[in-house]
Amino acid sequence: MKKKYEIKEIQELWNTYSTMLGHQVNGEKYSKTKYRKEHLEKHEGRTRGSYEAFMMNISTARHKGGLKVLSGYKPSMPNYNKYLDKLVEKEIEGIFAPVVERKAV
Repeated sequence: MKKKYEIKEIQELWNTYSTMLGHQVNGEKYSKTKYRKEHLEKHEGRTRGSYEAFMMNISTARHKGGLKVLSGYKPSMPNYNKYLDKLVEKEIEGIFAPVVERKAV
């Protein structure tokens, strides 16, 4: 049986996605594999495919909201978690700092 994504994990994935997007926008090298492995180690029972699909879900919601998306995770998931729409709205409203304005430390 599939493990349901809880709000806390969705927010963690959103933050991971945003971090990687910040690297992409700033032209910095980073490893998607490193971030995926870290997440899967924290969340037993998740698979690589599940993680990859959720990242595409984030891209789908961001694309729908007119926000930048991470290359390699193309928006293509018509049935995505609708909580992501709320996170997109928060980013548009400025509750989350726009990724393009973040600088890596």
